[in-house]
Amino acid sequence: MSRTDKPSPALCATSPGGKSKLWIVWLLRIAVFAALVIADQIVKKLTETNADKLPVKVVGGVLDITYTTNTGAAFSMLTGARWFFVVIVALSLAAIAFILIKGYFKSAWGVWGLIFVAGGALGNGIDRALHGYVVDMFEFKFINFAVFNVADVWVTTGAICLFVYLFFYFDKEHRQEARSKKQEARSERQEARSDSGE
Repeated sequence: MSRTDKPSPALCATSPGGKSKLWIVWLLRIAVFAALVIADQIVKKLTETNADKLPVKVVGGVLDITYTTNTGAAFSMLTGARWFFVVIVALSLAAIAFILIKGYFKSAWGVWGLIFVAGGALGNGIDRALHGYVVDMFEFKFINFAVFNVADVWVTTGAICLFVYLFFYFDKEHRQEARSKKQEARSERQEARSDSGE
């Protein structure tokens, strides 16, 4: 095999081994995403079912489990804007899916950040679409803070991961990608000159 016959990176990516690994990665991502949504829905259902027994002190003076509903965003902002939130969730999920499928984020911080945000967004989106409100249950007692739910925890976790990615990995990742493209282009030019001289 001559130098010009070597397999391209794209060909390697679609080899049986590459496809197998890619499927495992995507199955893991989908499984985690589904688990996030299911966990959120289970906790909300349990909270509604046991609403008559709430509130319950989890950590005295720090955290209570309570039951409340919210038709708006945090701190009841945009109350009643049910379908506005549903549309925002749908657009956000479409954007996240596009970014993940295209592979724009390489670092685990960016990928899992998006998955956690998507899981939380869909969890609350399901509530808004079906009921017109979200169920909240976690209440900090030591500060004046919004009552929140599991989906909010997922979104916050994802946002923190994305913050780390954008501030510490994004530029480095894209500089490395740019250098790789330059090196590939340089190698191709050298091979082309070599072939033309044969």
